[in-house]
Amino acid sequence: MIGAFNQKARRKPMFSYRKILKNSAGVVLKHKYLWFFGLFATFLNINGHYGMAFGKLEEGFLKSNFFVSFLGILNSGFSLKNVFANFGVAFRADPMTAFSSLVFLLIIFVLFLFFVWMVFVSEIALIKNSALIIKNKKTSIKEGVNAGMAHFWPVVGVNLIGKTFACFLVVFVGLPLFFIGPESSMAISILYFILFIIFLPIALIINFIIKYASAYI
Repeated sequence: MIGAFNQKARRKPMFSYRKILKNSAGVVLKHKYLWFFGLFATFLNINGHYGMAFGKLEEGFLKSNFFVSFLGILNSGFSLKNVFANFGVAFRADPMTAFSSLVFLLIIFVLFLFFVWMVFVSEIALIKNSALIIKNKKTSIKEGVNAGMAHFWPVVGVNLIGKTFACFLVVFVGLPLFFIGPESSMAISILYFILFIIFLPIALIINFIIKYASAYI
């Protein structure tokens, strides 16, 4: 029995970081069109869970007075009704300038939506094409884009759920810093360190779950 167990253990492939890194470098160097997708996919992780983990909770909740600023916006009477009313006044005063400004804002908004679309499509394309490359199958930019379009909304949903949970976690762990007040600098430093130790592994776990869920989709 022991001999059979040892034989099975020998047949089981060993996990090797060196092999993974070597294969990854080979994929990147041999298939340079993946750099196009990588350029956009990078933005999905900028200021994401790692950014929040290192993003200075103290600064977010104390120096910028997050809650005070939010209440100030609500008390200022800001609303979409006021925005549309101002546009109405501008159209009556100078129709051409107001129309040009509106068209410019619409163009910016469309470009922003296209950029967000490209970010998620690129993330999906990297996963799909890399899997095909590992299986020694031919890939192309078109195939990656098609995969991105086919699985766009499920991957967006997974990312939104993960990042929303991470944002609530930031607010939850940052509340003690807000109530302590800026005068207790020593207490804030100690508490900030403790919260950082708690939040970092949770943020990494959330990030890994999103990546694996996207790959599974």
